[in-house]
Amino acid sequence: DQPYFTKALQEALPQIRETAETAGIGELNLTLVNDIVRQDGSESPKDSELVSRLVSTKEAREKHIAEIEALLDQYSFQGVEIDYERIPDKDWGYMTAFYRELYERMHAKGKSLRIVLESRAPVETLKLPEGPEYVMMAYNLYGTHSGPGPKADKAFLKKLAKRMTAVPGVKTIAIAAGGFDWHGDQVTAITEQQAVKMRYTNGSDLKRDAASGSLHYQYTDDKNVKHTVWYADGSTLTSWIDTLRQAGISHVAVWRLGELGSGTLDKLVQAATTAK
Repeated sequence: DQPYFTKALQEALPQIRETAETAGIGELNLTLVNDIVRQDGSESPKDSELVSRLVSTKEAREKHIAEIEALLDQYSFQGVEIDYERIPDKDWGYMTAFYRELYERMHAKGKSLRIVLESRAPVETLKLPEGPEYVMMAYNLYGTHSGPGPKADKAFLKKLAKRMTAVPGVKTIAIAAGGFDWHGDQVTAITEQQAVKMRYTNGSDLKRDAASGSLHYQYTDDKNVKHTVWYADGSTLTSWIDTLRQAGISHVAVWRLGELGSGTLDKLVQAATTAK
């Protein structure tokens, strides 16, 4: 129940800072997730009970906020992003109190606060405080919890954009690159580059879904297991961005930028430039 920096992050942070400075990135923020890492190496990702313990009392919230404040001071971060997921319905009142109290502390120190919300978050009924930037996750419409399909489609994006009208202040919707590979009773997350490589290796016919703009194909591997792959490329992502803009959302985040396909980053840069 206390912040934990992985060894990999501790080793990478100096290079991250150097790269950010070279690229002219003025603000470096810290993202916190509600994952548990135990001493034996086992993990509990997106742990609901952890959230409850961190925010369900005034004393617990104050302790947690003080720990966040200390981290930002120690590592000279300009702001914090709270990405706590699978929040129990009973805890939303405590969470909004946490958001408000954390924002007041961050604002007083000249730090920014960004709050990530799952698409299942009941934003229409929550009393979210003014001040933070709110980011709605618009992905995994299909994924590890379902059968094959796109991470998002245009109808899903339009619905979320409409729901975001209930959220105060700066509103951002996050779309996701990459996709999933359904095979047997397993579902594996893949990047765009991995999806392209698998298709070329197996010679599968590629189709584009009209409702989502996503690409998909099927193949059978050398163990006679059938694979169904859905993923987003640059055209998919830019079509989603256009859909959100038409629905009134001007701020779009992309998760994540690693292993994009050839030309995808160029399309995203062009979309960002067009927005300006």
